[in-house]
Amino acid sequence: MEKCLKAYLVSVDEHVEKTHFLIVLVERCAKHNLEFLKLSKIAEMLTKYVVTTRYPDDWREIPLDEALEAVRSAEEVMKFVKSRLGVE
Repeated sequence: MEKCLKAYLVSVDEHVEKTHFLIVLVERCAKHNLEFLKLSKIAEMLTKYVVTTRYPDDWREIPLDEALEAVRSAEEVMKFVKSRLGVE
């Protein structure tokens, strides 16, 4: 999700800062297209996985149902962003 949001920001010629906070990225995308605000809850939920999977010291066991929901949510965001970029 992080890379998708950053790709959108690049597409609208906005500087992309180093951040893993998805809600911040959603808010920055929403400055260009308010529809991105629909992603706020998903961004809030998925931000914890961005950090957890990136830094082994913060690792915790993620139950399968929780992991599958996170994957579904990330796929939803990818589909949303791709449609805004005109990518199939």
